[in-house]
Amino acid sequence: MATFPALAEPVVVPAAKLTAATLAAAGLEDEEYAVLEPTAEGGTRVRRATVDEELAYEREHGLLLGPHSTAEFLAELDRDA
Repeated sequence: MATFPALAEPVVVPAAKLTAATLAAAGLEDEEYAVLEPTAEGGTRVRRATVDEELAYEREHGLLLGPHSTAEFLAELDRDA
């Protein structure tokens, strides 16, 4: 089995890249993105990604059609309502 170095900083990943057991343990079965965070003990914690983290991931990977901030995103939701 491959050994990976400890994380130095949180990493956003699509939740589909995680195992079903990991998603279930973290309560993230219905989430699109998760964050892998290093712990002080040298382990890794999995949590739900915030809207800002999701947008940053999508922007960095060319998944957004244009630049969005959280304020712009919320303004779009208000316009559509």
